[in-house]
Amino acid sequence: MIVQSPTRSRRVLCYSPYLMWALHGLWEGTVLHGLRHRGVEVLQILCDSQFTDCDLFWGAVRARDNYSCLNCQAQATQVTCTMGLPFHWLGRYLEPRDHDDVRCWVSALRDRQLADATFGDWRVGNWVKSSVHSHFRDSSLRLDDGPVAEVYRSYLLSGALACRGLVRAFDAFSPHCLFLFNGRMSTTRVALELARSRGIRVVTHERGPLRGQVKLVVGDHCLSQDPVDRMWSRWREVPLTDDELAAVGRTLKEREMGQGMNWRSFSPPLDRNRDTLAQLGLRSDVPLLSLFTSSDDEVAAFVEGRTAFPCQLSWVRAAVEYAAGHRELSLVIRVHPNTAGSQALGDNRRQLEEFLQLREAMPANVRMVMPDDPVSTYSLIERSAVGLVYSSTVGLEMAARGKSVVVAGPGACCVARPGGLT
Repeated sequence: MIVQSPTRSRRVLCYSPYLMWALHGLWEGTVLHGLRHRGVEVLQILCDSQFTDCDLFWGAVRARDNYSCLNCQAQATQVTCTMGLPFHWLGRYLEPRDHDDVRCWVSALRDRQLADATFGDWRVGNWVKSSVHSHFRDSSLRLDDGPVAEVYRSYLLSGALACRGLVRAFDAFSPHCLFLFNGRMSTTRVALELARSRGIRVVTHERGPLRGQVKLVVGDHCLSQDPVDRMWSRWREVPLTDDELAAVGRTLKEREMGQGMNWRSFSPPLDRNRDTLAQLGLRSDVPLLSLFTSSDDEVAAFVEGRTAFPCQLSWVRAAVEYAAGHRELSLVIRVHPNTAGSQALGDNRRQLEEFLQLREAMPANVRMVMPDDPVSTYSLIERSAVGLVYSSTVGLEMAARGKSVVVAGPGACCVARPGGLT
């Protein structure tokens, strides 16, 4: 274990447990080299197979096998050595008793205690919860379900080990800033919370919404609403310049065609030669309300208790009930393509089944577009009088087109508060 440094001025620690996602590792390396050229001392902390579960190997997407950790460690080493950056393994800051202590703690927890479990003063149960949602691609966690509880315990064990190792790394390196990927996933969230508790500045990075962009968030994880609120409060009264308006217009056009994004497009490109309402068997002489669901298992851990509805499905059912009582309008429910199907990153099976059951009893003026249906989101936007979104970026796009939008849930991509009009 290295000796504690006397000062933490101009030192940046980069916690990098997920360098198997090489793109993010290359971004990190580029930023860290820039800091070194400015006289900053940098150090990366990599994972050397310390964790029983992590976000690289979600069960619903790519299950862990006997060689997963070995392959990950080899690829992480290659990325870091290629970038020519100094690094330590997390295991350098762990002792054998740490594993014993953590296993003893986890085994003593009852299933109902897992989500709120604390390891000393560390709220590990809360910090790893988002990753357990993602592991199963499930918007709600049932701790009385044996497999769910078992996986939750595994993430708790990993999170608690990260706590032990990272606090020693902070003591040894004395950083003035922590730089890390994402900040919402299991041990990256652990690192963020530990740094904040010590008054260490935190900067998290993620891919931005447009091609080539890197999103940086100061002091919070990548899905936090607070930075968006602060930005909106500072800039909402500042009009866009002509060049900025033109850039926004180009971006909206590109998104219609599935272009210019930093992630693959889930929606088929807009085809103006296709009559979407006729395709869905709906009338064209009545107002259309389009409801866009969100792939919400990723954000489920952060929205609990912050919406007017117990869950997204309750909101969808309320919209269907409203449409049933107002036959003078039509309602289309666009199930997010990342919920399940050919384009999804794993399947949220429970949510898909719930939507399929709801579709069986819908009134005549309501249609449901399933994930793989060849209906463009943008054709619905064009024909809609009002958009209904939970926390989807579609709400922001519709607002930019001058459409009325009702936002039902919080999200980092919609600046309107729940229930408000954007």
